[in-house]
Amino acid sequence: MNRQKIIADFMEKMSHMRKTFIAAKGKDHSHEGLPTHAEVRFLIMIAQSHPQGIKDLAEKFCMTPSAATQFVNQLVKNAFVERKEDKADRRKIYIELTEKGKKIIKKAKKLHLASLTKMLAPLSDQELIQLKNIQQKIIKNLE
Repeated sequence: MNRQKIIADFMEKMSHMRKTFIAAKGKDHSHEGLPTHAEVRFLIMIAQSHPQGIKDLAEKFCMTPSAATQFVNQLVKNAFVERKEDKADRRKIYIELTEKGKKIIKKAKKLHLASLTKMLAPLSDQELIQLKNIQQKIIKNLE
């Protein structure tokens, strides 16, 4: 089997794995009460590199500032984030997580870890170590 065929097969299997994983999550009601996947990703991005302005968030998510504003408006409405003025320059507005937003991230990470643990259950510890090493090798190549 040539390399291109192996990579194509790998890509197909990854796609199938993703679809199966998402379908299983749909049957799992422990995710009820959480915001959408996109909203959780937005919250995590804010948590990892706060404070964030709308323009910064738009760039990181490859969206227009107006789309990011609409997204943030929904997060503010749900009390996951709040807008804060820059004390040095009141024209600048930063987005910060609320306590509710922090709790959402914590719950989402816990549920994601449980889902991954279930998905990776068929692998032995040695296979998990091999998978982690392969991931690190790919990441290093991408950097």
